[in-house]
Amino acid sequence: MGEKPSLAWSLLLRPLALLWIPVIVLAVLAACQDGRAARRYQESASPSSATITPVPSHGKGEMAVNRIAYVGSDGNIFTIKPDGTDSRRLTRTDFRVGPAGHILAQGPVPIGAEGSETLVFYAWPTWSPDSTRLAASRVTVEGASATFSLHVLDASTGKATRIYDNEPNTIPIAQGAPHFMYWSPDSKHLTFLASTPRELALLISTPEQGSGPTRLVGEAPLYFSWAGDSSALAVHRGPELLLVPFTGGVPQPPQSLGDVGMGFRAPALSRDASKMVYATEDGGGASLYLADVRLTESGRAQPGRAILDVGPSSVFMWSPTRDEVAVADTVDAVGPIYQQVTIVGDDGASKRVVVNEPLLAFFWSPDGEKIAYVAFDTERRSFTWKYVNRAEGRLVELAEFVPSAEFLTMISFFDQYAYPNSVWSPDSSQIVFSGTIGRNAFRRNGGSPEGDKVYVLDVREGSAPREIATSRFAVWSWK
Repeated sequence: MGEKPSLAWSLLLRPLALLWIPVIVLAVLAACQDGRAARRYQESASPSSATITPVPSHGKGEMAVNRIAYVGSDGNIFTIKPDGTDSRRLTRTDFRVGPAGHILAQGPVPIGAEGSETLVFYAWPTWSPDSTRLAASRVTVEGASATFSLHVLDASTGKATRIYDNEPNTIPIAQGAPHFMYWSPDSKHLTFLASTPRELALLISTPEQGSGPTRLVGEAPLYFSWAGDSSALAVHRGPELLLVPFTGGVPQPPQSLGDVGMGFRAPALSRDASKMVYATEDGGGASLYLADVRLTESGRAQPGRAILDVGPSSVFMWSPTRDEVAVADTVDAVGPIYQQVTIVGDDGASKRVVVNEPLLAFFWSPDGEKIAYVAFDTERRSFTWKYVNRAEGRLVELAEFVPSAEFLTMISFFDQYAYPNSVWSPDSSQIVFSGTIGRNAFRRNGGSPEGDKVYVLDVREGSAPREIATSRFAVWSWK
């Protein structure tokens, strides 16, 4: 995709078009998943089916606040309280589980053949920032054929609106991910990536208007981020950096800010859309640059200035509350195991390393005071949740775990997925994740209780994960 607007199968099957997963991580996950596929989706959709409340009638409901969304073993979307109570089903499907587990893992059944049937299930629920709606992919499998559509659900009533239908003969943008969805911070627009027969396309929809989606840019690889005030989109397409300004809530034609190379994925816009952070190579290596993205009278962007030396591969995200950026980088040009996390001010003068060990991902807390991160021990081949307090700088180990396949995708591309999907509770005290707990998970067979679960973990020393549901993917509401 990065070269021409044609979509090869092998290219589209890489998450967001660039699957930078080293062999060692794949080997660990293969060991973790061994023996679990045949029974992965045999568990109940929540800890106790008696606690499930069916989707209410389609009327005006209460706004969902401080709830976790997940996909149950029956293919439906649920929301649940962080303590594991009040699980509510928002969708209805005729999904049924075969002996080989999840339908996407089973061999194709020819249409019309004995045993063929239409199956429907959902994937990747994504909260709107106001926590009133969820966007989700809907997968319909009929015999050997699968079709994909994008829906928006009312988080209280489950009332659904179809936003987009993929063209025939298209495939997911990643394994298990038909689309990548990302709401604007004001919750008015839904931007998403979808494959077409010609390209990977970035589209935008305004669900309340009921109009069809509009294509913004295409080709690949594509990574993007919203400004905090919803006034612009920054897009990294191949080596090129683009800015899509919004006037009166309407996207304007993309404006090129120049070629910056491929040493990073998602660009980062400041909260007020006045500044952008990106990485590029200069004469002495690679550097993190900060640029004023407000265009001059001539229509050209202001030149950026280097604020931090980085390795050939880097990822970065603005603090939610301060004018500073957290940066992870590595000397390995293809990642994704990073060596450290540095916090740097937008002036480039203040900088300090807060994490100095191999890691796969990091996530700012909503209050900007803590960074939770997934450390990866290359010798023990283990994943561990840890966190660092921004002010104190002390590292605290929380829990060792094995990520589910979907959560591995999320942490492998966290600089893109962390924008629309929150692992943090709104009050910055807890995180949510999917997978299995502890080193023994490496050698467990599938089936309850060892299959992928949803865990809530207090971000404090001495805490232990609490299982609240069965699922391979879960995210917290923003409010």
